[in-house]
Amino acid sequence: MIIFDLTEQKSFLHVTEWLKHIEKYAKENVLKFLVGNKSDLVDNRMISKKEADDFAEAHNLPYIETSAKEGINIEELFESSVNKYLKGMSFEKEEKNIRLNQVNINENGCCS
Repeated sequence: MIIFDLTEQKSFLHVTEWLKHIEKYAKENVLKFLVGNKSDLVDNRMISKKEADDFAEAHNLPYIETSAKEGINIEELFESSVNKYLKGMSFEKEEKNIRLNQVNINENGCCS
């Protein structure tokens, strides 16, 4: 996830540099998402939705705006990431075994 601050132009300008680092050091088929954070700070916004959408489209990146402070689109971001990852996986019989275990969470937020 390449996360930039919607209220800071400098942060958005660094996205291109971060993409270059990903291309240089990550696997060829790595999943990338562009995330504009601090969407709750509407009055301080410096990067328009259109500008971010256009950048994402030009670089073939899914784009979502979030607010970590307010919890806006956080769950959607992670669900989308996992779904995209699972769609891109190829399963081979003996090479990959995936087991999902049920986890129970009690009233104190602890797992059992």
